[in-house]
Amino acid sequence: MSKGKTVEVDISYYPRNGEVKKDDKGYYYDSSSGGKVLVTDAWYPDPDGTYMKLTHTPENAKIQNIYHSGNPLSGITDLGTHKSVSVYYWSLDETFENPLLIQLGDEYYIWSKSGTWTNDPGASNNLRGSLNKQNCERNKAHIVKISERVRSGGSTTYECPSGCGTRINLNNFSGSGLTFCTHSISSGSYYAPSFSVSGFINGNSWQAGLPSIRDSSSITVYFESKNNIPIVIDYQKGGEHWFRRNTKDNKTWTAVPKDQASGDKTEKLLNQNPYYLQITLDLSNPSGTYSDNGVSITVRNTPIGDDYYISRHSLCGGLFELKGVTHNDAPLTDIKSGEKLESVSAYYYGTDLKVDRLLRVELRSHNGDVHGHFYKSPKDNESMVLSKSSESSNTGILAGTSVGTGLGGAGLGALAVWKGPALIAKLIARL
Repeated sequence: MSKGKTVEVDISYYPRNGEVKKDDKGYYYDSSSGGKVLVTDAWYPDPDGTYMKLTHTPENAKIQNIYHSGNPLSGITDLGTHKSVSVYYWSLDETFENPLLIQLGDEYYIWSKSGTWTNDPGASNNLRGSLNKQNCERNKAHIVKISERVRSGGSTTYECPSGCGTRINLNNFSGSGLTFCTHSISSGSYYAPSFSVSGFINGNSWQAGLPSIRDSSSITVYFESKNNIPIVIDYQKGGEHWFRRNTKDNKTWTAVPKDQASGDKTEKLLNQNPYYLQITLDLSNPSGTYSDNGVSITVRNTPIGDDYYISRHSLCGGLFELKGVTHNDAPLTDIKSGEKLESVSAYYYGTDLKVDRLLRVELRSHNGDVHGHFYKSPKDNESMVLSKSSESSNTGILAGTSVGTGLGGAGLGALAVWKGPALIAKLIARL
């Protein structure tokens, strides 16, 4: 790092906005003070991705000041001793208007109503809790307790679990074999026109596969009448959206295609146990979302250093059955699984998601097992077929990445023909 060289960092810059450029190493912007600032994005928690974490790293320079949309931030100290600064936003804050937490090393800072940033010692031990509370205060996005209903003689409201103090209203309904409860918030003596949600809990367990919601009128939870178990959730936002619990006793949910939840199909959906969708993934899709079988698939690209990237395709924690895997609609025929999967990840060299840069494909199952397929050299890729017998056991997991003895027993050496040694070294370094 050059001695004395400093740059100004603006945490409102994010990948894919007008001021941020892209090269083979990723995203960057030119600081107003001169110099280059690299920007990487990640999601928290995994696999939900409720919050986005942006990390700003000056290239060969120290941090002089931190800005947001050109305005200096006060209260943050010891800037020059850190090589990077990270900032957390709600995933639905698409213009990155309300930063929730700023991280410098092991220190976290939160916004105060006076306009300054103050240290938050609790974030180190309970990052999600701090983010949830800040999200309530800055974006009015709350936590829904899906097991709550109006009990006989009980309260018709409950307090948002984030500790923000907001009361959430409950209204029970029953009829035609259905028992359900709506959750909404009030504004004075009137129901608020919109209700934003950052997460869902059942008892003390966070629910995965249920998305954050901005500006819905209410959330409706349907119960299995016999055991009073929350099974189906729906909400209105540009149309009706339905989600079904994968099984009665787990904490993962999957979106329901509209043709399976419309009209009088709700009762059938309640009784369909277990519930898993079969989906086909296209590994050529960039960061964002795409659709298959009537549901939205989320893609998140994460740099792991030295120009290597992981592109993860998932239902944000919801489990699914794998129907097939393609790259730009061409089938990758050897990728198969009979397990319930949480995600499928592709390792690429560089940010261009072309098939000749694809190194490895991983399948992560519901119990955390990871099975990997090594890709052949580009000259062998014409048929788009992965190496046979490349699915590994759990005996060779490296930093969440399993390396088996497929490819004719070659194991790790099978990647040596193309960028393999460097990728393996990178995986080992993450241990």
